[in-house]
Amino acid sequence: MRKQVQVPLRMSHLPRHVRQVARVIHDAGFGVWIVGGALRDHFMGIPPKDWDVATTASPEDVVRLFPRVFPVGMRHGTVSVLAGRGVVEVTRLREADGRGSVFADLARRDFTVNALALDYPTGRLLDPFQGRRDLRRGILRAVGDPTERFREDPLRVLRACRLVAQYGFRIERRTFLALRREVHGLQSVAPERIRDEIFKLILGKHVLEGFTCMHRGGVMEQILPELQGRRVNAEREHAGGGSCDSMALLAACPRCLNLRLAALFHQTGERSESRGDRELEHGRGFYTESAAVACRVLQRWRASRRRMKEVTHILEHHFHEEFQQWDDEAIRRFLANIELERLEDILLFSRACFVTQGHKARSRKAFDSFRWRVQGIVASGELILPAQLAIDGEDVMEILGIGPGPQVGAWLKKLHEKVLQNPCLNERKILVDFLKKAGL
Repeated sequence: MRKQVQVPLRMSHLPRHVRQVARVIHDAGFGVWIVGGALRDHFMGIPPKDWDVATTASPEDVVRLFPRVFPVGMRHGTVSVLAGRGVVEVTRLREADGRGSVFADLARRDFTVNALALDYPTGRLLDPFQGRRDLRRGILRAVGDPTERFREDPLRVLRACRLVAQYGFRIERRTFLALRREVHGLQSVAPERIRDEIFKLILGKHVLEGFTCMHRGGVMEQILPELQGRRVNAEREHAGGGSCDSMALLAACPRCLNLRLAALFHQTGERSESRGDRELEHGRGFYTESAAVACRVLQRWRASRRRMKEVTHILEHHFHEEFQQWDDEAIRRFLANIELERLEDILLFSRACFVTQGHKARSRKAFDSFRWRVQGIVASGELILPAQLAIDGEDVMEILGIGPGPQVGAWLKKLHEKVLQNPCLNERKILVDFLKKAGL
């Protein structure tokens, strides 16, 4: 990570809705400080997304002061205040005795780069643990005793790796040694919290460095044993020679959550012990098994069913080497068996696979040419889906004189096969004639 050129911070730099919340609380006689990651991001020149305020006011006080409040975290002393077009997380300091409690709060923060506070309304920056110095050096250092910090919240072990992936930090040696010693604490962390950190990590600009940190720190063994043994050394990946059997695929994928999750599990099928047949080594069965592994892990993390469905669909249907021999009929057959709203994801993921294999320029050119063919077929209207057949099940029953049942579906499938071969056949008269002749 390059040394950061830090951006000055003044009260006027804060968004209007943050200043509004701070002013209301201050005018009510309470102490107010802007804290946390928003200050870190500002100093790094990154537009902050989430703003947090620490205050001597109680959650009940905050609820009384603002008309629009989500009290979802009141049990932990936090409420979400809706002000203008933004949301501000407001948390009560553990010791509501003024300025001293602010420093106590910062002393309990995870890393020095997050242990910053801006006093309202003076604009004085509190940096008791030299977080800005660590930001300049690109170092991630625990506040105080790193062992105590990780034991207070074991998720901080994974969060350290996530911050490496997002910002390219280097973890300070003493902090990293404590991380490795305390990594077993992740077993006690709620799956949802693990999921949220992993999802942020895989979208990081420095994702390979993040996974290298996870590997060296023993984090993979704790939360992703399915990926144990995969090559995750960032230096080797950047040096070239990457393949789809490496974490390089993560970096090659666009920073889209579904695509990067698919990349994460892309080659896990070969390590599954649930099936031992040769089918898994080549062909669609291999990727079906990888999709099954992805589904199991996402279930363990309590991801949404929609997320699981989208990721497994990409894994099961992305293109392989044989695409170069596909004619238009083969492309239409493929498209008829996928969810078309996932087509762009499948194309992007497949492209990343080919870019990370062999001769990149040649693979990229070949796949881009194929991609244009696929998109052209969709745009031209040549693709006829089963629901777009010129006749339906009632027509089949009437023409053939049969009742409802599996036979109707079988005949519709035959008709669809003919239309996939030649889209021009999707006319009612042609399909009716075919049924009459076939039904004789």
